[in-house]
Amino acid sequence: MIDLSIMSIASSSLWEITAGRPAIDPATLAAALQREVRQQNPEFRTRLLIRDGLSALLDFWGAQKFNQWLDRLPEREQLIAIWRSDLGPPGFPTLRERIMQT
Repeated sequence: MIDLSIMSIASSSLWEITAGRPAIDPATLAAALQREVRQQNPEFRTRLLIRDGLSALLDFWGAQKFNQWLDRLPEREQLIAIWRSDLGPPGFPTLRERIMQT
């Protein structure tokens, strides 16, 4: 039996997954980051959320698991470009604290 609530979260936007949620599953966040970066020219706050989300996943997973995940993505270059962008200080400082295995 398929749990439809998990499917809806898995297909939710990056903003739906992160806004107002006390807990964020790392795999769900990773999938949302991958989907979001496929959009043409995400606006500034979305790029900021992508950057902060990548940093939060790196901190949560550690470098080895994070790099293994990132290296196999077709969107790798787009994600890295946003991650390395000069977007200023973190815009979502509590994001890492809310990532937890569900």
